[in-house]
Amino acid sequence: MLARFYSSSPAGPKTQPTSRHALLYSRWAKPVSKVFMLSIGSYYSLMYLWEYLERKELEYEELSKV
Repeated sequence: MLARFYSSSPAGPKTQPTSRHALLYSRWAKPVSKVFMLSIGSYYSLMYLWEYLERKELEYEELSKV
């Protein structure tokens, strides 16, 4: 049992090295998706805020005409 820890060869099966293409996606996927989701969230929140303020402005104009 102890001899295993001192051996120079790895204990598990040999795996292929990860490709550069996979490393690129694993490194950049999370930050890019985070920025993408934040920009979509900001866009829709500002769009709904604009609609809300536009509706309030129209209601105010209707009340001021009367």
